[in-house]
Amino acid sequence: MDWPQATLSHGATARVAKRRAMRLAATVMLLRPGLRSGFEVLMLERNAASAFAPNAYVFPGGAVDEWDAPEHMHGYLLGDDEASLGRTFRNVASPLLPTTCDRPSHDEGRALLAAAARELFEEAGVLIVRTVDGALQHISASDPAIARLRDELRTHRRTFASVLQELRVMSDSRELALFSHWVTPVGEARRFNAFFFLTCTHREHVASSDGTETTHARWFTPREALEEHSQHRLTLIFPTIKHLERLASFDDLDALMVYATTKPVITIAPDRTPAQEFSIPASLEGAW
Repeated sequence: MDWPQATLSHGATARVAKRRAMRLAATVMLLRPGLRSGFEVLMLERNAASAFAPNAYVFPGGAVDEWDAPEHMHGYLLGDDEASLGRTFRNVASPLLPTTCDRPSHDEGRALLAAAARELFEEAGVLIVRTVDGALQHISASDPAIARLRDELRTHRRTFASVLQELRVMSDSRELALFSHWVTPVGEARRFNAFFFLTCTHREHVASSDGTETTHARWFTPREALEEHSQHRLTLIFPTIKHLERLASFDDLDALMVYATTKPVITIAPDRTPAQEFSIPASLEGAW
């Protein structure tokens, strides 16, 4: 999938240009309580015709675009003050996997949070927002009026800010917990400077694929997804597998969310592709 390059500020644009094909991107692992215990994560099957990871099950996400920039999202994004951004974007590099990708600037961080919420709505039909009186709402594209807004956003006929304006709500980035930071290996055709977030919804919330980039939406426990993959019934790419392995080590959703807000975030910046047998150094396994 090809997204337009981010356009943030003069400094941010210069950094993106220096990284050549590198794109800032946000991915969201949407969780809900399990039927009896534990939790499930939403995964979307990519279209078989996709240039990137055809038929693979992935988490909702994509690149930052120009309309995610602070000047366009001003007044529609909660939790984007400098103190909160500093706590969220705490990624550090390891000498075992050096990278030129620094922590995002405050403007880049704001754009990443906006992109995470936008992509969750575009790709999964899920909108987690607050009303003007502060009430938290979980809105689904199963509502025809919301589905229309989703389609107009997805086909670039309106901006995310205009969706929020019409609904008289604000995106609340305080509902997103940064979990990890991964950088696509050098040499790959599409390279992403990607930040993975966790967020939760209630069990009854309806999620759906967009029918274009993705064709199916399914909820799995992390262990179920890994087992399906091991039995060759589910196609997964390397970063997805590694994130599912981390999630599978938790049985309690509340404990996972607390962990996500306090854990270290060590950048995973491989110098080889998975096809070249890239593996995370043993000392970083379970630590990133």
